[in-house]
Parts: sequence; C-alpha cells; structure tokens
Amino acid sequence: MKTLIYIILFFVLSCFWTSAQTTDKQKLIYMGIYPIDSVKSDINYLDENWISCQTISLEDINNDFSNIQDLDWLQDISKEKKAVFVGENHFYKYTQNLRNRVLFALNTFDYYPLIIFEEPYPFTAFVNYYLQLADEKQANTFYEQDLYYMITTKEEYELLQHIRRWNRSHPDKIIAAGYRDVEKTQDELSTTINQIIAPYFQILNPKYNIDWKVILSGNFENLIYEFRQNLEKAKKSNLIGKYPFITPQYISTVIDNLESSNNMLYKDFLYYRQKAIIRNLTDTSFLGKYLQNGKIVIHGGSLHLRTNIESDSANNLWEGSYLTNIFEYTKGKTYSINVDGIARSLGETANISSSYIEPALGFNLMLEQMQKAYKDGLIKANDCYFLSIYNQTLNDYYKFWIQKGRSYKDQGLLIESISWNKIIDLINVKEPDKTESFINSRNYNELFDKVIIIPCSPLITPIIKK
Repeated sequence: MKTLIYIILFFVLSCFWTSAQTTDKQKLIYMGIYPIDSVKSDINYLDENWISCQTISLEDINNDFSNIQDLDWLQDISKEKKAVFVGENHFYKYTQNLRNRVLFALNTFDYYPLIIFEEPYPFTAFVNYYLQLADEKQANTFYEQDLYYMITTKEEYELLQHIRRWNRSHPDKIIAAGYRDVEKTQDELSTTINQIIAPYFQILNPKYNIDWKVILSGNFENLIYEFRQNLEKAKKSNLIGKYPFITPQYISTVIDNLESSNNMLYKDFLYYRQKAIIRNLTDTSFLGKYLQNGKIVIHGGSLHLRTNIESDSANNLWEGSYLTNIFEYTKGKTYSINVDGIARSLGETANISSSYIEPALGFNLMLEQMQKAYKDGLIKANDCYFLSIYNQTLNDYYKFWIQKGRSYKDQGLLIESISWNKIIDLINVKEPDKTESFINSRNYNELFDKVIIIPCSPLITPIIKK
C-alpha cells in the first residue's frame, strides 16, 4: 500500500512539474522567446558535401593581435580591395569580437587606416582626439569628461583600447575611427546638442541656453536656423572651442548632421538618413578624404552593406551598394561579409539597470523583454534563446543552423560553399512547406561576398549613465 502511495505521489509530482514546464514554455513563446535547446530541425537528410563550412573563433583580439590564423582567407582580399564591410543583425557581442579581429587582420596583411561605425558623425572628431592622446592619464580624463556618453557599449570601449594599443606598437599603421550616421535616439541628440553645440556657443555668450523641450516636442527646424545664425558669428572670429578640433568648419558639419536628423525624424526616415550617410562617407568635409586616400572597414547593419545588387536609384541609398557601384574611389573594390547572428543570451546584461545609454534603436525593447523573462524565472542568463522580434522569425532555415551549430559546439561557422539549388530542390521534394525560408535566405546571402553564422552570442553590454 505504501509503495502504491509513493508511485501515485511521484506520478502527481511529475505531472505537476511537466505542466509547470509547459506553462513556462508557453509564456516564453507568447513573449516571442524560444529556448534553442528545444529547437529541432527535421532537415537532416542533406548531403554533407552540399555545405562546406569551417569553425571560426568568437574570441576577441588578443594582446599581441596574433589570434587571426582563421582569418587567413582575408590576405588576398585585403590587398585587392579598398573597402571591407562587416554587416550584422545587431546587438551580438561575438559579432563585435569578430569585427575586431577582422580589423586587425586586415591591418596585419595590408593597411586599412579607418574603421567606420553606424553612429552619429559628430562623434568622429572626439574619438580620434582620444585615440591620439599618448598620455594615459590625460586620455582617461578626456574619456570621463568628454567622451563617456558618445561610447555606448562596453564592446566599443574595448575596441578603442585595442586601437590605442595597436597604434602604440604600430606607429607606421595608425588606425582612426569614423562615424557615419545621424542622431536617431534621444541620447544621441542630447549628446550632440548638450556636449558639442551648446558649450561652443556659450563661449560667445555664457548665458546661451537650449530649450531641450523644443527638441522633444517635435520638428526643430527653427533651432537649426538659430544654430546657423550663431555659427556665422563664430566664423567672424574663427572661434575655437574647448579643443583644437572644435572649429567653425567642424561645427558646421555637426549642424548639417542635426538638420539631417530632423528631416529623418519628421519627414522621411529612410531617405534622409541614407542621404546623410552617403554624404558623411563621401563628402571631403566629412569622411570623404579617407575614402579617397586610403582603405576602410565599415561595420554596421547588414541591410546597409549589401553589395551584389543592381545599381538603381533606390538601392544606391544603401552605402554598400553606392560604394560598390557608384563612388569612383571604391567602385568594384569592395568586399562584404554578412555576420548572421541567430540566438542571444543575456550574459552581463541580466542585472544591468535601466539607466544606460541606448546603443541603438530597438535595443531597449529587446533587453526589457529578456530581463522580464529572467526576473520571472523563465530564462537563464547564459542560456541561448531565439527572439522573434523585429521581423525575425524562427523559420526552418534558422532551425537548421541552430541544430548544425550544436555539432560544432556553437562556434562561429564560416560558410566556404553552399549548393543552394540542390538543397532547395531536395527540401521542396521532401517538405515543400519548408522551402520558403531557404529561398529567402539564399536570395539575401547572395547579396554578400561571404557569410558567417553565429549560432548564439551574449548581448552587447550598454554603458551605464553617470
């Protein structure tokens, strides 16, 4: 009798536990979060020879810049091309690590003196001033006082430290940083206006003040006009700001960028943003002199950095297409890498406070969603989850790579060759309902020269506000 009671109790508890697990899983799926441990793919019948890939390290660059052996395939590319693009689908720490290693591999094999990020152009001068400061104490003071809010993630800060270390040991191959975007977030607008524009004009008039409510309330064209009027006064005396690079010419480009931000936010987001990015990259008043005189690495969203597309007026809004097909100094001399991240883990961001600098549009919602699930005990900080947000869905193509990634112990996967037609034809015969995601992925990946899969990565770590 006692044995029977134990069996019944065990059965009841097992049912309760299974029911709780099912409920938790349902809650996660409702939130668009899928534990990848439970993700399975039935596409296990493909010929192994149809996909050739090798593992690629997801570690950051090491102290002596030597852990680049798995990037030897970049040697010939580095010498033949003028611009190398590292595209991503955002917020993956391991993508930042890979970008770092690509940058220093290119500079080991050849010389790429500028890396350009998808952040506001005005930050360029401040970052490069920081990079060239030889005295560490002086550099740290400048970072804390003037650069802190311009560097939005721990990973970006670490790259700047790598560049400073590289520049000290490679004085014949100095690397600089460039920023090509407009101000898209409130944090970015606040930094540009309150840390660059306002202090400059306060030299002319110590009582000068900017009503931040004007910017938050909507279109700030009148404020742009006011900035230009004040700039004319500054030009008459060739006013230099707190640092020697803060000249009237520099402030003029900052105002141009703010005007583009205003047009983007209140007129046409895509058109005015991309128009400004192309200007910032190619106009010699901005970053154009670098593209004319040397080689560059560009890091940003993969949508921006597609190269193998037709050269029409719509596509040429995208910088990858424009630099590949139109801009004379880089035309036909680009190489694009699509780093396709699939799953994410919270990592260091699990317990980070809400008072941080937003790294980019969309990050806040993603982190809030994952932190809520973590605090509710539904996910673990270091486990991997697929997030079905921002038009990313857990389709059969991603399920296939999640499963394939397990056999490589979740290392990065460099795709050397893939027989798309054979794969799609066989899936179409066996499971025709699963072909669409493979067709779409083929069409997208063929817009790049190389594809790297990252099955899972921790999120990038935002910088906490002071």
